[in-house]
Amino acid sequence: MANGTRVSLRVPKPSTQRQAPPEWDSDDNNRIESGSTRSPSVEIASPATRTRSKTKNDNSSSPSAPLNSKSSSSSAASGTSRKRKATGSDGIPPGNGEFGETSPDEDEDEDEDNEIESVPAPKRPKKSARNSADAADDSEPTEITYNISIYTPTEFSKPAKKREAAASGFLKALSTKSFDSFERQVFRKLSSMAKLAIAPDDNMAQVQFQVPRHVVNYLDLDDLDAYEHMVASAMKCKDPTVNLAVELDIKTKNNENVDEPPSKGKKSKGKRTKIPSENDVLPGNKVISDKIQLLRAKWTCHANDGSDYCWVSGDMKEHLPLGHAHFNMWAAAWANDAADADTPPNHKIFEVKGGVTAAPTLLQRRLAANNATNNAPVINNHFAIPDGLLDLLRPNAPAAAPAAPIVPVPAPSSIALHNEPMLLPPGTVVGPRLSMAAFCGIYELDDSIVEKFAANGYKNASVMYLIKLADLEKMQFLPGKIAELRDAVRQWALPAE
Repeated sequence: MANGTRVSLRVPKPSTQRQAPPEWDSDDNNRIESGSTRSPSVEIASPATRTRSKTKNDNSSSPSAPLNSKSSSSSAASGTSRKRKATGSDGIPPGNGEFGETSPDEDEDEDEDNEIESVPAPKRPKKSARNSADAADDSEPTEITYNISIYTPTEFSKPAKKREAAASGFLKALSTKSFDSFERQVFRKLSSMAKLAIAPDDNMAQVQFQVPRHVVNYLDLDDLDAYEHMVASAMKCKDPTVNLAVELDIKTKNNENVDEPPSKGKKSKGKRTKIPSENDVLPGNKVISDKIQLLRAKWTCHANDGSDYCWVSGDMKEHLPLGHAHFNMWAAAWANDAADADTPPNHKIFEVKGGVTAAPTLLQRRLAANNATNNAPVINNHFAIPDGLLDLLRPNAPAAAPAAPIVPVPAPSSIALHNEPMLLPPGTVVGPRLSMAAFCGIYELDDSIVEKFAANGYKNASVMYLIKLADLEKMQFLPGKIAELRDAVRQWALPAE
């Protein structure tokens, strides 16, 4: 101290937290921080250093550029108190005293000037409960109930409220299922509902959908856009439900024997052909059909004679080509125990004589007789008689009376003796003995003909030579049915010897 140097005590810069103002000790002009346990540091400062420190403190204490209004107002409010505290009892400021230390208020003002106003970060908008529910619906699959109704083509053409379903059912599928997978699931369900042997496809069934309160009218479910629209509409419901209407002809879909699917294209609205099932075939016709199949399998011909089926006769090993008439006649006789699988019935169409495969028909015989008559030689005898020679030999006789007119004689007809046409054609005899059911089955006559014959007591076809055409009208046969029956009898009858 003897050399004129001064000792100043400096305290480290306070933290950002506000602390109690420091207290001054009047004896040694030392600044003591309340609650601080650190010992003050001692620094020897030269006069030049002290002058620079004073200038710096004066500049920092002036509120020339406050950062905010808070620091400016606090500096102005505490100006008077700083002036009072800056002057001691002897008129010397405590900060410029013997040790040259800084005023605590100046340090506090410097800290307030260096404060930076903090800007709060922008808040994220809160998601509404509806958006959260929509997001949950998009992420989580929802199960949709599909009510399925199968209609026949006739019912499907009616208005939706007047349709009567042939079969009904339901299935459940997730909303995330693909269109192809959903379509296969629907077709499998249709196959089980209609009891089909083969599952239907787009060409066999037409599918439409309707969503309650969202899709009022039925729309075609034929592509991916329609499927997505259906699922989106169903998801708007509290309980997702869809009504499916399917056009499918259950009676015609007994498709066990279907080899090829129907060609693609616009569906025709015409009448569909019904495939006969086993229940529609009469028992007698089924027996004959089974025997025809056995005969075809047994008498398949591999020779190059132009026929797929031949009967080899006896030891001659001659081939008799077999057609539909042969198989029908053979199967009917076999069903009545008049033949077997190896021996055909005793009928002219199965005769083989000297290379002739079958006996000539009535038309062939008449043509042959006509040709023989035309080929007979014609003998012309010409005699030359002189004029007047015959008059000499003729006696004188009275003039002859004029000849009476010639009355034409009607040509012979095919009417029977009683002048009533018969069902059996003239010049023919009855064919093989068959029952009425077998006869109608062979010649593909309707079941109504069999029923009318049975109702009037006719059981065997061998009595048809006694039936008159007038009797058929009394039995209430339609003209078309009479024509079909007469044609079948003509094929069944045999020419008279």
